[in-house]
Amino acid sequence: MKTIGIIGLGNMGRGMALSLQRGGYEVVGTDAASAVRAQLAADGIRVVDSIGEVVAAA
Repeated sequence: MKTIGIIGLGNMGRGMALSLQRGGYEVVGTDAASAVRAQLAADGIRVVDSIGEVVAAA
């Protein structure tokens, strides 16, 4: 498993996503808040618009 999906990129999800990314995993995620999605995209996390897209990618 090289791609890990995270639903909810807020306080806890952001830390998990960034740690996984540093560990060499591709991370794809989404969050209800557009500001949170934008922040993680700026950090290099692949951000999608829906839970279904996360599931399909992971």
